[in-house]
Amino acid sequence: MNEMKLKDNNEKLKINTQLPHLIASVAEIFDLEDEENEDGSAVKKDKTKKEKGAIIKTTTRQTIFLPVIGIVDPKELKPLELVGVNKGTYLIFEKLPAEYDSRVKVMEIDEKPKEEYNDIGGLGTLIII
Repeated sequence: MNEMKLKDNNEKLKINTQLPHLIASVAEIFDLEDEENEDGSAVKKDKTKKEKGAIIKTTTRQTIFLPVIGIVDPKELKPLELVGVNKGTYLIFEKLPAEYDSRVKVMEIDEKPKEEYNDIGGLGTLIII
C-alpha cells in the first residue's frame, strides 16, 4: 500500500515539475498564523512544526501568495532568489541559479564597444559632457 502511494505521489510530483512553468522571484517568506473557522474560533496549528508561507513575483508581473510553498524547503529560500514555479498552481518546485535570469544576461557587456560618440551622427547636442 505504501509503495503504491509513493508511486502515485512521485507521478504527481513529476507532472507538477514539468512544463509549463514560470520563473519567479521570492518576495517574502514568513510564518503562517493560526487560522480562523467561519464561526471566528481559532484553529491552533502544531507549534512544533512551523508552517511557512511565501509571496512570489512572477515574470508575468503577478504577485502570488502561497500558503503552501511547494517541494522546496522554505529554509533554503531567501528573498530576491529566483525559483521555478508551476504555471497553474504557482507551487515552487526548484531553486534557480542567479545567472539563469535572461533579463540580466541580455544587459551584460561581453566586450567594450569600439564605437565612440563621434561615430554616431546627430547626437552632439544630446550628449552632455
